[in-house]
Amino acid sequence: IFFIYLRYTSPVYESKIILQIAPENGTNKILNIDNKYYENQENIAKSVELLKSKIFLKRVLSELPLNITYFAEGTFRANEHYNVSAYSVKVIVKEKSVAGTKINIQFDDKYNGEITYSANNRIRSFKFKSDKCLSTAEMDVTISITNYEDIKKQQSIIKENKFYFVINDMDNLTDDYFPRLSVHILNESARTIEITFKDHNAQKTTDIVLAIANSFIDYDIERKNESAKKILPFLDEQLSIVYERLRNVETSMYSF
Repeated sequence: IFFIYLRYTSPVYESKIILQIAPENGTNKILNIDNKYYENQENIAKSVELLKSKIFLKRVLSELPLNITYFAEGTFRANEHYNVSAYSVKVIVKEKSVAGTKINIQFDDKYNGEITYSANNRIRSFKFKSDKCLSTAEMDVTISITNYEDIKKQQSIIKENKFYFVINDMDNLTDDYFPRLSVHILNESARTIEITFKDHNAQKTTDIVLAIANSFIDYDIERKNESAKKILPFLDEQLSIVYERLRNVETSMYSF
């Protein structure tokens, strides 16, 4: 039983990354407010909630090559070919029902092949040419064969591997990936947050945690720039008020 389990169960990989959150004390310095503990707690809590949100995760996944997932189906399990697929697919979806559907693909030679999938309770098959757009009722798809030798090798082995790909809907993909994401405070004093992601593909876990970290850094820069833009008008307004007060004081002193 253990042999079967280890042989045919896909391994789960985990990648993690640590972020240090810088305190947002620009406004406090300007207003001469000193409440570092409260500020520290608030900043970390807001950052954790943002990183754990589905909206932020969806933004991250949209920036990665995850709109199409490639697989090779073996005898007992399917292996995902993340960033190592011997062919690539570009698609414009016309009918959303095709998203999440297994689209089988067979290669006849380095220029031609056939796709087969189920739509509206019917099996549909279409011949395609590499790099040429194929238009169906459900989608416009262009398939490019990049490494036919690898495809030929896998299609000719004794236990034939069948290729297929899935067009992902980002909302459904986010719902699927969300439980695999973990975000928690590692050290409050050091203001560090640990981000962890699990998946059956090791490279994908690495890419996702790096993308989350980079997206958060970009978002943090945008937020701080926006804060700076709000502070500058505030300072200009205060300068006008202070100038007016000084002028009034000067007039009063002169009158006195």
